[in-house]
Amino acid sequence: MDYLRAALIGLTVGLIAVFSPAWLLVGLLFFISLYLIKKHLRSKSRNFLVTIFIIGFALRVILSFINYHVGFMTGVKGPDTQPDAVTYNNHAFYISYVLKGGALHNEKYQKDPYLVKAINHESNEFNGRIPPIGHYQYGFYVYLLGLIYTIFGYAPIAAKAINGLFGCLSSIMVYYIARMLTGSERTSKIAALGTMFFPSLVYWSATLLRDPIANFLFLVYIVLLLAYIKKDKKYILILSFLAALALALFKEKIVLILLLGCLFTFVLQFFRELRMKKVITRWLIIGAISIITIALGLIYREVIANVVYHFVSSIFISHKLAARDLVSYSTYTLYKSTLYTQPTFDMRNILDISLPFSIVKALAYYFLSPFPWKISYAHPLLIFFYPQVIFTFIISPAMLFGIFALFRKDIFTGVALIVLLSLVIIPQAMAEAIIGTVVRHRDMFTPFLIIFASYGFSLSVFPPENDKEGSLS
Repeated sequence: MDYLRAALIGLTVGLIAVFSPAWLLVGLLFFISLYLIKKHLRSKSRNFLVTIFIIGFALRVILSFINYHVGFMTGVKGPDTQPDAVTYNNHAFYISYVLKGGALHNEKYQKDPYLVKAINHESNEFNGRIPPIGHYQYGFYVYLLGLIYTIFGYAPIAAKAINGLFGCLSSIMVYYIARMLTGSERTSKIAALGTMFFPSLVYWSATLLRDPIANFLFLVYIVLLLAYIKKDKKYILILSFLAALALALFKEKIVLILLLGCLFTFVLQFFRELRMKKVITRWLIIGAISIITIALGLIYREVIANVVYHFVSSIFISHKLAARDLVSYSTYTLYKSTLYTQPTFDMRNILDISLPFSIVKALAYYFLSPFPWKISYAHPLLIFFYPQVIFTFIISPAMLFGIFALFRKDIFTGVALIVLLSLVIIPQAMAEAIIGTVVRHRDMFTPFLIIFASYGFSLSVFPPENDKEGSLS
């Protein structure tokens, strides 16, 4: 029987490799992920996590097929229901098309009028060459997708399935984060379950968008920084730095913020250790650091001022352009009216008394739009997000209670996490102005809302638990 089973497995793998090598890659990545979860997650919830991982991946594979076919039946006219995803797919196929010598190697490609039209357009625009990485909508993700198509053949559904795999792995990362923050096995399981099946997170990970991979890498980045805070191992900080660089390949605009987060965590941990030293030693070190910092600030004040100006002005300009986007149907404004009429950005806007109110307004739109009381008739597809927004309103008390409980449990780690998240969230929220874009971009942080709500809900509804058995590897 063992020989027969091995032969059947070998035959199955061989058939998949011949007729659909991309799905062989999907299967390989899935079983590697499953093996790593079983081997390295030493927790009493391991079987639970393996179960929801398998179910969550199967659900995303099914939705990948549905999303592919529905895309051709909608106004998007491509293998996805998201316009940006269709653009990424077409650009990736063009890269593969050029790398393979400029030939459509299969008749079914030639029968896809939208794909052929896209190839002809790209060939005319770039004279049959591949544009440089970083060209508009030709980022690292598109090149990676193009490389997959080159090696394994054109397989957009399989590529969606790979995104789905990263969506499932994000749930495992959420379990780790919740476990490190709360020490509660129950909370961690609820948070992992919520992340695995949260509607928008499921939907994005069944598309060809880059968000599932970027969201996963951001969670890895946070996991490593929290591990550094807990264990104080310098190699973990180096790994978080590498995770920031990896994430920057998919979200290049936030690389400086991510590196600033690494620096912030290092400084925070340094001062935490400094408290253990003698008083005179402590003050001598603080004095020396203060003098050096002030001196460097004075020497490089113009450089620092320019960096701050370009960073802040890019946020204001991005928002201004988005708010005036005539193609988008649902936009909003955040700042005082004079900002939208002045031709250039003025640094005095940073010191304006209205800015704190703009930040609060930006966060409200970022996490709670589209508002249930403000239905957008111009953009009817947003109606699909209203149930999720209403649910977010409902669980908001549990989120706030969870944050408060986290501060009571470990004020140092709680403050560190909120600062790390704020470093990334606030600039993004202040640069956004299109609701259709916001509902996608904010899901990088939705897992943390789920963690806070899970903790608040667990403490409110269930009796205290004993988690001594639930250690992590």
